[in-house]
Amino acid sequence: MPELDRRDFLKVVGLTAGAVAAAGCQEPVEKVIPYLNQPEEVIPGIATYYNSTCRECPVACGIRVKTREGRPIKVEGNPDDPVSRGSLCVRGQASLYRTYDASRFKGPMVRRDGQLVPIPWEEGLKLLVEKLAASAQGKVFFLGGLETGTLDELVDRFLDAIGSPHRVRFELFAYEALRTANERLFGRADVPHFALDRADVVVSFGTDFIETWLNPLQNQVNFSRGRREGRGFAAHIGPRLGLSGSNADLWLAPNPGTEVLVALALAHGVAKQRRNGNRGWLAQYSAAKVAERTGLEAAKIDALADRISKAHAPLALPPGNELLGTNAAAFTEAVQILNHVSGAIGKTVVFGPDHKLSKLARFRDIKELAGKMRGGEVSVLLLHGANPVYSVPQIGFADAMGKSDLFTVSFSSANDETTALADLVLPDHTPYESWGDAEPIRGVRRLQQPTVRPLMDTRAVGDVLLDVARRLGKGGSLPDGDFRDLLVSKWGAAGFDAALARGGTFKPASSQSVALSKKLGPRDEFAPAELGGDGDLVLVAYPSLHLYDGRSARIAMLQEIPDPVLKTTWESFAELHPDTAKAKGIRQGDIVRVSTEAGSIELPAFPHKALRPGVVAIAIGRGHQPVDPEVPESPDWHKRRDRIGANVLELLPGRLDASSGGLAWLSAKAKVESTGRKKLLAVTQQDFDQQGRGFAQSTTMAALLGLEEDHGGAPHLETKEYDAADDAAPESPYRWGMSIDLDACSGCNACISACNQENNIATIGEDQVRMGREMHWIRIERYVDDDHGALYVQHSPMLCQHCGAAPCENVCPTLATYHNEEGLNVMVPNRCIGTRYCSNNCPYKVRRFNHFAYDQSVREPENLA
Repeated sequence: MPELDRRDFLKVVGLTAGAVAAAGCQEPVEKVIPYLNQPEEVIPGIATYYNSTCRECPVACGIRVKTREGRPIKVEGNPDDPVSRGSLCVRGQASLYRTYDASRFKGPMVRRDGQLVPIPWEEGLKLLVEKLAASAQGKVFFLGGLETGTLDELVDRFLDAIGSPHRVRFELFAYEALRTANERLFGRADVPHFALDRADVVVSFGTDFIETWLNPLQNQVNFSRGRREGRGFAAHIGPRLGLSGSNADLWLAPNPGTEVLVALALAHGVAKQRRNGNRGWLAQYSAAKVAERTGLEAAKIDALADRISKAHAPLALPPGNELLGTNAAAFTEAVQILNHVSGAIGKTVVFGPDHKLSKLARFRDIKELAGKMRGGEVSVLLLHGANPVYSVPQIGFADAMGKSDLFTVSFSSANDETTALADLVLPDHTPYESWGDAEPIRGVRRLQQPTVRPLMDTRAVGDVLLDVARRLGKGGSLPDGDFRDLLVSKWGAAGFDAALARGGTFKPASSQSVALSKKLGPRDEFAPAELGGDGDLVLVAYPSLHLYDGRSARIAMLQEIPDPVLKTTWESFAELHPDTAKAKGIRQGDIVRVSTEAGSIELPAFPHKALRPGVVAIAIGRGHQPVDPEVPESPDWHKRRDRIGANVLELLPGRLDASSGGLAWLSAKAKVESTGRKKLLAVTQQDFDQQGRGFAQSTTMAALLGLEEDHGGAPHLETKEYDAADDAAPESPYRWGMSIDLDACSGCNACISACNQENNIATIGEDQVRMGREMHWIRIERYVDDDHGALYVQHSPMLCQHCGAAPCENVCPTLATYHNEEGLNVMVPNRCIGTRYCSNNCPYKVRRFNHFAYDQSVREPENLA
């Protein structure tokens, strides 16, 4: 027997002792591997941070990933990134859960007898090579999402190498109208930077600039910055008051489809006051002449135009998706004309540091691709980062994929509606497992690096393309090495490590001056959007803050975080104005059937005042196929077995804006009928009225400075002087506290998502939320004041106040909750016997109680999150 040295002896003794100790326990014994050869930068128990790039949406924000022993556990914004400045949105905070999804593909799959079954990688690659080799020249197509880095170039080079340069870069939100309008007006089909931080007056036309529009994180950071510095009066023009509209100071709700006339009326008012040369032809769109068609008072339009004309840095935001109709390009052009006459071009509308969206396909392109598939012009279709079966049900993509002479390959890491119909699945790594880069804004280049070893038998799509090209004998025109080698060479070996440490290189392109490329004048296109169908309501389909275009619907936490406006969870809703609902005899929770000429869906009704009468609004993003129909039953099983909500995209007729080739989102009239059934909704806030109790208080700056006699209607009652440090022990050098700037809070829910991830908060499912058992440690209360004829929305974050004389402490019979010497209200979970007296006695209702051991139903690798 060979001799043992001292180190080996201690290893054996330590592991043996651990095994003996575990032998008497009920838990199964697992193999223990000592961490003796860890990387130099890793110290067990100490977190390591890596800068990377979020890929939860096309914006590709800079992030900083916290890891422990090679396992990412928390995501924050990269503070070195000049765009996000250390911030991160609600989706980015939750993006880590995509990597730990237990329902991901475990490895390659192939379709046999109508079912996807596992196969080895070698078999999958061999099959793909055979299909590509047998394909006729020019009949291979690549359909993917937006890529702006090294992978984008590699895909093009791969397609060129195999002699089939057919590629469709598809995003549901492709900004076709904005690109077309800028090309018409300024001769360049670019998407400029909209500087919300510089603007002193902001006018948005249904633009969800905080939720999903362009770069919502940058928009929110800049908008809040402008507000803190005393700028940023905002007016929202549109049928629904979403999260962005809720942060506005003025809401105008014209007749749906006539918003283009409001934009032109504002342009006329500004041009008239500034004596701009376009005031002549704009006179036919004066406020007085469009008032009747828009349903707005001329005085309100003129008042807003007056404010814009007097502003030093005004900004009009082009229309959001929910208002893009058959006149989308003309409507967007009208908004840019308003920016032109107000002097915003070059000041708050800045060309140069553009969003790199010019290569995106238009909706008509994806429609043409489906036609080519049906016509036999496509023999092999490669899919990466796109789910057209769900996103564009109007064009019959599922039927096109069913053609017998078409072979479809998906690189998706998890199943979706399109991948479920594929012939071969070669799953890609998730972003936290792979290398990559992105340049979403010209000059802002971000690197993406793996923060965990691949948890499944997956391969990077870049490596797969390189391997396949070489097997086909086409690798001569492609670089040597793997995808990481290509990435390093692209960035330059000398500067790669420095850029990787910082997260990229951040040198936004310089601003460029633009001028009108044609003479402006009236056109027939400046007409209201055409609405088809025989319904009596206008359908408004709007993007979701939590789910974007539906791609984030797999993340259960985002399904459970309450909607920022409705405070609803786990369901789609038909939103109606209370007057509209009353006229139809519909109440909250009634299951209604919403029908258009394209189809019908059933979902619960939710009447509320944050939209105008005569419309029915439904969020985009839900109605997917079940995440995992075979998941074993557990307290939260339904969140994976069931179809959650309904897909509003099935109601859109598929009309196009002829000028831009984009989908006409605002194009359908709808019928809403009660089915006679009812559902108890999983909502976290029942009433948005403060009932005079002053939960969310506000005051004017004059009152705050003492220029008014009082504020809030009554003097403050102070019974004794209070020192915030009194609740800490006298000998303690610390007294903890946290301040929240309520003026800066937009109600975006990012703090809820971050808190859930940081503290491993359980996602409990719709049934438990319906019982009031949600586990979020933070909630954002939303209160609406309409006493003055206009909605005024206040967001009030509510969390544990760590009261000095906490009512929850003195009622606990086991002292499970107590006050520590540093003034914090803390908890000893093992002492708790479940009386819930603390919850009953909490005046802020922020105490939470675990009714089930939710962690016991979590499967690997979700238990690592």
